[in-house]
Amino acid sequence: VMPSDVPNAPTLDAVTAADSSLLLDLTPGATHSPVIGYQYRLDGGEWFAAQAEAGRITVGGLTNGRSYAVQIRALNAVGASQPSGSLTGTPRAVPSTPSNLIATPSDSSVALRWDAPAATNGSPVQDYVIQRATAETGPWTAVTDGTSVLTTATVTGLTNGTTYTFKVAAVNAIGTGADSSASNAVTPATTAGAPTGVSATR
Repeated sequence: VMPSDVPNAPTLDAVTAADSSLLLDLTPGATHSPVIGYQYRLDGGEWFAAQAEAGRITVGGLTNGRSYAVQIRALNAVGASQPSGSLTGTPRAVPSTPSNLIATPSDSSVALRWDAPAATNGSPVQDYVIQRATAETGPWTAVTDGTSVLTTATVTGLTNGTTYTFKVAAVNAIGTGADSSASNAVTPATTAGAPTGVSATR
């Protein structure tokens, strides 16, 4: 027989946010008997079984935007190690889709307004990406409008008499969410030019 003890505590190196989950990167502690698995706990609660693949544990089923304090421990045939140090992570994802995109035409421009995403998924909206097309099926071209968290925008430099359709997507620290449904089709225009060649006969 070979005497053994529980493993030394693993090191929790990093906690990375993902959609409804946290990715836990770890370094195993020394052990006399092979590690057969890991456990994690959130906010000092109950321990749950986990397996580490390439030094990473994925903890799913979490709430985006909520902060969790995470610890891990290793298991071998003798028992469980002491817990690792605690790190904090907050699951996050890209924003949901903006809605109710309305386009209103004017001279060489179109005014847009829309409703903000119903869910920012743990990270606030930092910008909106607007795209335009002359057909609802595309091709779509990004509009250069700077960075803004307003739910209104005016797209200028358009051609009067040409029909345009628009869509918008929200951006946060994680990335760009899905595009909204296409807006109503609109045609920029202006008033008619002044008549010329006016003459009068008495």
